[in-house]
Amino acid sequence: MESKLRKKISVIIPCYNASKTLRPCVLSVMNTNFSSLEILLVDDLSTDSTPQIISDLCGEFPKQVHSVKQITRGGPSKARNAGPNKATGHYLFFLDSDTVMAADALDNFLLRINSVDAVVGIYEAEPLNPGIVSRYKAYLNHYFFSRSGVIPYEVFDSSRAGIKADIFHELGGYNTSLKWGMDFENEELGYRVIKKYKMVLDPSIHVG
Repeated sequence: MESKLRKKISVIIPCYNASKTLRPCVLSVMNTNFSSLEILLVDDLSTDSTPQIISDLCGEFPKQVHSVKQITRGGPSKARNAGPNKATGHYLFFLDSDTVMAADALDNFLLRINSVDAVVGIYEAEPLNPGIVSRYKAYLNHYFFSRSGVIPYEVFDSSRAGIKADIFHELGGYNTSLKWGMDFENEELGYRVIKKYKMVLDPSIHVG
């Protein structure tokens, strides 16, 4: 039986013009049926229907889904930092708005994070979202990492990674001075994590 003292996971999803993918992403997190969960949708001043979709999701799942609105557009790093500032979970799990979470991802994350400080997952071999880019990322990631088991890892890949909230705040979150769009912020944060803490890649944590 699931413990009533189960620690909460805050799932942080930055959103910018994500109208085609955001709802399936959020529903996949809800479909994990994780009991102690909140989802923070950080809108980075979208110009499409993303704000309305966020509003609809907050109305549909008022206890779990919450909106975080940026005042000015700042890019992924600033959006990812804004979510934890509003989060109440013991753990933070970062997910991109164009991904879909496997049903057992949060359960597997919770099992692993009990023995380490940060955990990175992998992409499904067959992407859950359509498109050439999704398929390429999925096959490449799955090929390199799915057969190695749990291994030490250096990049905090924010499309599918979780960390203890107190450690994220202690480290100051993402470095927003870096030029965003090249994933340098993930490498830089990962470097700061492993200088003091333990981070692993766990292939049992899947997103598509």
